[in-house]
Amino acid sequence: MEIILGFIFGLWHFGAKTTDQFENALAKDVAVKLNSPGANITVHTQFTGLISSFAGDLDRVTIYGRNFETQAFNINVDPSRTKTGRIKELNLVFDNFKYKNLFVSNLTAQVNNCRYDLGMAQRHRKIEISAAPPGVGTVSISAQALEDFILIKYPNVRTIKLRLINDKLFAEGTAEFFRVQRNFWIVSRVKCTDGRRVMLEGPRVMLDGVVANAAITAGVVATINPVIDLEKDLDLAKFAQIETIALQKDVLTAGARITLPVKEVPLPPLVQL
Repeated sequence: MEIILGFIFGLWHFGAKTTDQFENALAKDVAVKLNSPGANITVHTQFTGLISSFAGDLDRVTIYGRNFETQAFNINVDPSRTKTGRIKELNLVFDNFKYKNLFVSNLTAQVNNCRYDLGMAQRHRKIEISAAPPGVGTVSISAQALEDFILIKYPNVRTIKLRLINDKLFAEGTAEFFRVQRNFWIVSRVKCTDGRRVMLEGPRVMLDGVVANAAITAGVVATINPVIDLEKDLDLAKFAQIETIALQKDVLTAGARITLPVKEVPLPPLVQL
């Protein structure tokens, strides 16, 4: 009996040690994929029994990241890889990071029933996703982060202060209109009807303390509209399609349909005749 228990404990210890090494290697690979080698990344895997883990059947893989900067999310699907491994639930949890010019408080995404190349994982300690259905995600952005983003995106906006309360955006600041600096005030709903652009909708505007007519309102709103464009500003149109937006307690929270993009394969060089 003692021999059997010793064998089981040794097998468990070997599996735990191997898992730790595997997770550490994956974390380093994810940091490379984020183009942020010094990022604070950890990976946690869960599986039911050692046999399942050796067979490449993982119940859950969660990638945690925080306090990093990146210019690209290179977490892609490579259909050319084998589909010998399975991840029942893949989670991304990123906190307090800067993506391009936008500071993000929190991003979560969940994609179920992914397939991956088990041989690549065993040989090189890398998970290369080979198939993934659409998933769901949320992102939270503070009013302060939106202010900083708008000031970078729209240089004619000199100052801006935002409040995000009860699904309405309140903005006041100064901007240059026709080479004249003016004070503006806006209250508006925020919508996304095309899955890509976060837009002001149904705004009311005051310019230099005077209620603006329709033409002036359109001109002032164009100063910060769209607030965010997933394609032009962030190059994330292939990754996320916005479905819901909520504004509460000075935080914008967007719910999105998540699609891991297919990895782009470079075309072979042209052969000159």
